[in-house]
Amino acid sequence: RRQLTKIKPMDKRLIFDGTNVEKFIQRYEVAAALDGADGEDMVLQVGIFAKDEDIQEEIEEMEGYLERNWGLLKEEMIEKWGDEDTLRRYTKDDLVDLSIRKSEQGGIKDKQDYKEFMAEFNTILKYLTRNGYINHEDEAKDLLLN
Repeated sequence: RRQLTKIKPMDKRLIFDGTNVEKFIQRYEVAAALDGADGEDMVLQVGIFAKDEDIQEEIEEMEGYLERNWGLLKEEMIEKWGDEDTLRRYTKDDLVDLSIRKSEQGGIKDKQDYKEFMAEFNTILKYLTRNGYINHEDEAKDLLLN
């Protein structure tokens, strides 16, 4: 059995109280990365940062926790505790839809059109990569080329 990497956040106030789930996850992921923790380490320790027993138990009953899958657990936490603004804003389909929409409009016509397309494309791409919905920008390019 491998050694667990302990997550020790610099900010001792890193506590999850059932609100601001995305902000908590973002800070928790930074703390984990700084300590060299992997996804399984994160799953096994996230409950320690719960404000109370009820929240900790809810986390421990989630599929992502049981499967030791941080990506799944993170999605479940956002689904459970996220408000309308923090629920997933973009999906992979949004990248494909953007490309199809631009194609149906006759493609990119000029420099300004290109800038607007790329701004929207990059906004969606950054969101998807930052939140772990795609692993790499190459995956997004593959979506558009298929």
